[in-house]
Amino acid sequence: MVADRVNDIPRGVDQLTDVQRRIYEYIKRYIKDHGIAPTNREIGAALNISSTSLVQYHLNRVQDKGLIHREPNKARSITLTNPRGIPLQGVIAAGRPLEIFTEPEQLIDLDRELEHDGIYALKVKGDSMKEDSVFDGDIVVIRRQDAYVDGDIVVAVRLRPGFQGSATLKGFHREKNGIRLQPANDDLKSIFIPKEKWDQQWWVQGKVVAVLRLNPLSRYRLPKQSELEAESEEDSSPRFPCSVSSLPPYAS
Repeated sequence: MVADRVNDIPRGVDQLTDVQRRIYEYIKRYIKDHGIAPTNREIGAALNISSTSLVQYHLNRVQDKGLIHREPNKARSITLTNPRGIPLQGVIAAGRPLEIFTEPEQLIDLDRELEHDGIYALKVKGDSMKEDSVFDGDIVVIRRQDAYVDGDIVVAVRLRPGFQGSATLKGFHREKNGIRLQPANDDLKSIFIPKEKWDQQWWVQGKVVAVLRLNPLSRYRLPKQSELEAESEEDSSPRFPCSVSSLPPYAS
């Protein structure tokens, strides 16, 4: 699945007036920078609104849209309500393993059906999965789950005592004596991990359930020569056939 839409603003913001939208954006920045909400006077001073009553009016309208919550008669009580988005937790290697990702860098605002516990996103670095239509610079949406089947594109993580952890994006395949991590690139070799080493040092942290294409003009899949020559009419479409989006992710 390639997501065909990435919303760059939360629902409700498009219903605000220009002043209300600037107030909302100021509140978000202030909370991010200071860890607490601004007062009505600080909002007015920052946006050249002379009357705190007028600030109060606009805050009421922003709250009516479900974007903030306030405690009555309590200073600095503004909170953002249910900030939308899937956490973008760093970069995943589609090539040689990279250092393991840690804290979320931002949120990507998607349709609600993708937003639930166990879902996160990573930016792809490398082209080892390009023949499965996962390209350098794409965003992959990952779902944590308990079981995986052969052919799943997964986040494979390796941890060794005394070393920095690493993670890579590859196709998952069980072999008789271990696990094969398979690139989707004829120029690259698969990685085979013996069962004992896999059990001690590796695990799967999730599978790809969607791909966000942020720069579609340079992304397309060239057919292999074998596909061009094949007489079979079997469908050889990419793993994630769908339209793509050129919109940037929404950063909270």
